Amino acid sequence: MKDLIQLVAIRLSNNPTKAVIDAVDGIDGKLNETSDGRGYYLAVFKDANNPFAEMRTRMISQQLDSDGNPSWKAGTPSMIAKFVGRTMPGSIVTATVEPYMIGNNEQTVYTTVVLGSETTAQAFKRAGHVLAVDRTEVPFTEEELQDAKE
Repeated sequence: MKDLIQLVAIRLSNNPTKAVIDAVDGIDGKLNETSDGRGYYLAVFKDANNPFAEMRTRMISQQLDSDGNPSWKAGTPSMIAKFVGRTMPGSIVTATVEPYMIGNNEQTVYTTVVLGSETTAQAFKRAGHVLAVDRTEVPFTEEELQDAKE
C-alpha cells in the first residue's frame, strides 16, 4: 500500500504565547510570527489509510529572501486551503533523534510529517531535529574518513 497522508486542516498555533500578525494572505487575515519576523501556519495531517491514527502538525513558514525579507517559497495559506481534505504522498514517521529537551526531560524520539517529495532526514531537519546515527552502521573508521579527506 502506498503511503498517503490527508491534509485535514490549516490553522494558527493554539499556544496563546505565540505571536500573531496581520497578513493579507493569512488564515482569516492572520499568521503566527517566528522570532525572526517570518510568518507561519500549521498544516494538520493524518494517515489516509488509518482513520484511528493520531493527527500531526507541520509548521509551514516563510523563508527569508536575499534581502532578508520574509516570502513564501512553499504554499501560501490561501493556496494550501484548497487542498484541505485531499490526500497526497507522504507519511507520518517516528524516529530516534539526537537528544533534545522538553522542560527538564531529555527526549530522543520525535514524530514528524514527511511529504512525498522529501527525504526523512530533510523532514526531521526542517522540524529542528537531527536523526540519530547508529555508529555501528558507519562503513568507515575515523582513520579511513581522515585519509579520504587528504
